[in-house]
Amino acid sequence: MKPVKQQETLKRVQGDKLLKARETEELRGLKNEKDLSSYRPNVLTSSKVAFTLAEVLITLAIIGVVAAITIPSLVKNYNEKAWATAQDVFTKRLEVATRQMNTEEKLAGYSNTMDFVNELKNKIKITKICDSSELTKCFERKIINAS
Repeated sequence: MKPVKQQETLKRVQGDKLLKARETEELRGLKNEKDLSSYRPNVLTSSKVAFTLAEVLITLAIIGVVAAITIPSLVKNYNEKAWATAQDVFTKRLEVATRQMNTEEKLAGYSNTMDFVNELKNKIKITKICDSSELTKCFERKIINAS
Protein backbone atom coordinates (compact mmCIF):
# COMPACT_ATOMS: atom_id res chain seq x y z
CA MET A 1 0.00 0.00 0.00
CA LYS A 2 1.38 3.43 -0.99
CA PRO A 3 1.76 6.21 1.58
CA VAL A 4 -1.03 8.79 1.72
CA LYS A 5 1.06 11.61 0.23
CA GLN A 6 1.99 9.57 -2.79
CA GLN A 7 -1.66 8.68 -3.36
CA GLU A 8 -2.70 12.35 -3.13
CA THR A 9 0.03 13.37 -5.57
CA LEU A 10 -1.01 10.62 -7.97
CA LYS A 11 -4.66 11.72 -7.81
CA ARG A 12 -3.65 15.36 -8.43
CA VAL A 13 -1.51 14.41 -11.46
CA GLN A 14 -4.29 12.21 -12.85
CA GLY A 15 -6.77 15.06 -12.37
CA ASP A 16 -4.49 17.51 -14.21
CA LYS A 17 -4.09 15.04 -17.08
CA LEU A 18 -7.86 14.58 -17.26
CA LEU A 19 -8.39 18.35 -17.31
CA LYS A 20 -5.84 18.80 -20.12
CA ALA A 21 -7.46 16.02 -22.09
CA ARG A 22 -10.88 17.71 -21.79
CA GLU A 23 -9.45 21.05 -22.92
CA THR A 24 -7.77 19.37 -25.90
CA GLU A 25 -11.07 17.74 -26.88
CA GLU A 26 -12.84 21.10 -26.61
CA LEU A 27 -10.22 22.72 -28.85
CA ARG A 28 -10.55 19.95 -31.45
CA GLY A 29 -14.30 20.56 -31.56
CA LEU A 30 -13.81 24.21 -32.58
CA LYS A 31 -13.91 24.62 -36.37
CA ASN A 32 -12.64 28.09 -37.29
CA GLU A 33 -10.49 30.94 -35.93
CA LYS A 34 -13.52 32.80 -34.61
CA ASP A 35 -14.33 29.85 -32.37
CA LEU A 36 -10.69 29.66 -31.26
CA SER A 37 -10.56 33.37 -30.33
CA SER A 38 -13.62 33.08 -28.11
CA TYR A 39 -12.41 29.87 -26.43
CA ARG A 40 -12.00 30.15 -22.66
CA PRO A 41 -10.88 27.13 -20.67
CA ASN A 42 -13.12 26.17 -17.76
CA VAL A 43 -11.60 28.26 -14.98
CA LEU A 44 -13.79 26.79 -12.25
CA THR A 45 -12.38 23.31 -12.70
CA SER A 46 -8.80 24.47 -13.01
CA SER A 47 -6.57 23.49 -10.11
CA LYS A 48 -4.62 26.77 -10.31
CA VAL A 49 -7.33 29.22 -9.20
CA ALA A 50 -6.07 31.74 -6.64
CA PHE A 51 -6.33 35.37 -5.63
CA THR A 52 -3.53 37.72 -6.55
CA LEU A 53 -1.70 39.74 -3.94
CA ALA A 54 -3.27 42.93 -5.28
CA GLU A 55 -6.79 41.53 -4.86
CA VAL A 56 -6.07 40.49 -1.29
CA LEU A 57 -4.57 43.90 -0.43
CA ILE A 58 -7.51 45.77 -1.98
CA THR A 59 -9.95 43.63 0.00
CA LEU A 60 -8.05 44.30 3.23
CA ALA A 61 -8.00 48.02 2.47
CA ILE A 62 -11.78 48.04 1.96
CA ILE A 63 -12.31 46.16 5.22
CA GLY A 64 -10.02 48.67 6.98
CA VAL A 65 -11.96 51.66 5.64
CA VAL A 66 -15.29 50.15 6.65
CA ALA A 67 -13.91 49.40 10.13
CA ALA A 68 -12.55 52.94 10.46
CA ILE A 69 -15.98 54.31 9.60
CA THR A 70 -18.06 52.02 11.84
CA ILE A 71 -15.95 51.51 14.98
CA PRO A 72 -16.15 55.14 16.27
CA SER A 73 -19.94 55.11 16.06
CA LEU A 74 -20.08 51.76 17.85
CA VAL A 75 -17.85 53.09 20.64
CA LYS A 76 -19.97 56.25 20.89
CA ASN A 77 -23.17 54.20 21.17
CA TYR A 78 -21.57 51.99 23.83
CA ASN A 79 -20.45 55.02 25.87
CA GLU A 80 -23.89 56.63 25.62
CA LYS A 81 -25.55 53.43 26.84
CA ALA A 82 -23.04 53.12 29.69
CA TRP A 83 -23.72 56.69 30.86
CA ALA A 84 -27.49 56.17 30.55
CA THR A 85 -27.27 52.97 32.59
CA ALA A 86 -25.16 54.66 35.27
CA GLN A 87 -27.66 57.51 35.43
CA ASP A 88 -30.57 55.08 35.77
CA VAL A 89 -28.81 53.16 38.55
CA PHE A 90 -28.04 56.36 40.45
CA THR A 91 -31.61 57.59 40.05
CA LYS A 92 -33.03 54.30 41.38
CA ARG A 93 -30.66 54.26 44.36
CA LEU A 94 -31.47 57.87 45.23
CA GLU A 95 -35.17 57.11 44.96
CA VAL A 96 -34.86 54.11 47.29
CA ALA A 97 -32.84 56.16 49.80
CA THR A 98 -35.36 59.02 49.83
CA ARG A 99 -38.25 56.56 50.20
CA GLN A 100 -36.52 55.01 53.21
CA MET A 101 -35.98 58.46 54.71
CA ASN A 102 -39.63 59.33 54.06
CA THR A 103 -40.77 56.08 55.71
CA GLU A 104 -38.64 56.89 58.75
CA GLU A 105 -39.96 60.48 58.64
CA LYS A 106 -36.45 61.87 58.19
CA LEU A 107 -36.95 63.49 54.79
CA ALA A 108 -37.88 66.98 56.01
CA GLY A 109 -37.19 69.28 58.92
CA TYR A 110 -33.46 69.92 58.56
CA SER A 111 -32.03 73.33 59.42
CA ASN A 112 -29.40 73.24 56.65
CA THR A 113 -28.29 71.16 53.66
CA MET A 114 -25.36 69.54 55.45
CA ASP A 115 -27.67 67.96 58.03
CA PHE A 116 -29.79 66.48 55.19
CA VAL A 117 -26.68 65.20 53.37
CA ASN A 118 -25.33 63.61 56.53
CA GLU A 119 -28.63 61.76 57.01
CA LEU A 120 -28.74 60.75 53.32
CA LYS A 121 -25.19 59.41 53.70
CA ASN A 122 -26.57 56.73 56.01
CA LYS A 123 -28.87 55.45 53.23
CA ILE A 124 -26.70 55.74 50.12
CA LYS A 125 -22.97 55.63 49.51
CA ILE A 126 -21.60 59.16 49.23
CA THR A 127 -17.89 59.34 48.47
CA LYS A 128 -17.33 63.08 48.80
CA ILE A 129 -19.25 65.96 50.39
CA CYS A 130 -18.42 69.39 49.00
CA ASP A 131 -19.19 72.80 50.41
CA SER A 132 -21.46 74.77 48.07
CA SER A 133 -19.07 77.73 48.05
CA GLU A 134 -16.16 75.59 46.78
CA LEU A 135 -17.71 73.30 44.17
CA THR A 136 -14.93 73.91 41.65
CA LYS A 137 -12.43 72.38 44.06
CA CYS A 138 -14.65 69.33 44.50
CA PHE A 139 -14.50 68.08 40.91
CA GLU A 140 -11.53 66.95 38.87
CA ARG A 141 -10.45 69.22 36.05
CA LYS A 142 -9.52 66.26 33.87
CA ILE A 143 -12.17 63.80 32.77
CA ILE A 144 -11.03 60.18 32.91
CA ASN A 145 -12.76 57.91 30.41
CA ALA A 146 -13.10 54.39 31.80
CA SER A 147 -13.56 52.72 28.40
